[in-house]
Amino acid sequence: MVKKVALVLALLTITLGAETPLQVVTRVRKAHPDLPGNRTVTNQALKEIARDLGAGVLTKTSGNNCGGIACDIICYKTGYHYDVFRDWENVAAPTYSLVTNPPLIDPARCQLIAPGPTPPPGPTCEQEVARLKVEKEQLVSENLTLTNSLNQCNQDKAELQRKLDNVSCRGFWGLPCTVIK
Repeated sequence: MVKKVALVLALLTITLGAETPLQVVTRVRKAHPDLPGNRTVTNQALKEIARDLGAGVLTKTSGNNCGGIACDIICYKTGYHYDVFRDWENVAAPTYSLVTNPPLIDPARCQLIAPGPTPPPGPTCEQEVARLKVEKEQLVSENLTLTNSLNQCNQDKAELQRKLDNVSCRGFWGLPCTVIK
């Protein structure tokens, strides 16, 4: 039965094109490099993983725990629970392993994590086109200003070069000056 559930979950993940549970755990683990040994960060990382997988965290008030939850377990209201950090004491390597001992937990101990807030809708196509038109006009105006400034600089440079070419210099004893460029 457990293998069938895991297979169905894997097929759903592949079919929907979403991240696999292990990819979620790996992504969150990479986002928290100071996770091993830091129980506050571990607590936060576990909640992120549970949120992204539609799961929960396992409440644990005695023994080794991270702020009242198990330090390496996420769970589902079905009672199934998964180890997500292997070798917690040293590296907290990402894993997604079904815990079989005990095979099921009391679902009351699984504290579901609500999904994050839905981001506000983006601009409509018309709004984005209007914004881009305004941005284009600003860029064209800035380009014209920069082009005019460049042309003025080139004219000033040419004028200075003409003046420099017309300078005659006599140093000591009537010898020509050396111009270092």
